[in-house]
Amino acid sequence: MMSGGFEDFESLKKRAEPLIQVAETIKAKLARKELDADSAEMREIQAVMFNMGLANDFSTTVNKDTSGKNYHTELASEVERFLKSVMDKVGGVIGLIDLYCMYNRARGTDLISPEDLKIACVKLNNQSQLYMMKEYPSGIKTMQSRQFNSSSYYKRIADTLVEHPGLTPMRIAEQMQVNEVLIKEHIS
Repeated sequence: MMSGGFEDFESLKKRAEPLIQVAETIKAKLARKELDADSAEMREIQAVMFNMGLANDFSTTVNKDTSGKNYHTELASEVERFLKSVMDKVGGVIGLIDLYCMYNRARGTDLISPEDLKIACVKLNNQSQLYMMKEYPSGIKTMQSRQFNSSSYYKRIADTLVEHPGLTPMRIAEQMQVNEVLIKEHIS
């Protein structure tokens, strides 16, 4: 039985090799600036690669050693770039805890601390035309699009409930692919 599992794993690895090669080629071209990383198509490709676990380093260039006193400012810019790739998927608002997990997952082994992310988000709040930081009455902190429309968010919740009556906040969050705490903030 164990040998069958290993055979399946080896088969999966062989089938994934071409996909991994494509991902590596795209990452290399992005690094050489042969592709426009800010295009909608590239953001979508990067998001797919990230969700599949093929892009695990987000092409990060920001770290304390190389950035020095500009570290948090540069980190804020990189977080903004990252938010562009995930914000549509999360409905225009993401909790700092979720952002911390997703962003560090994208960075791979070059992790940042929760405090560094918080400082970068405060800077981002002050310098970004796209995103802002918001604290809810419960104390939860989020980053959200400056165009975030709570009415449309409530409509998404209502539509989800019409499609799936009787859902708990946890199930609504699963259906909408957002954090349960954010759903509770909006329905309470």
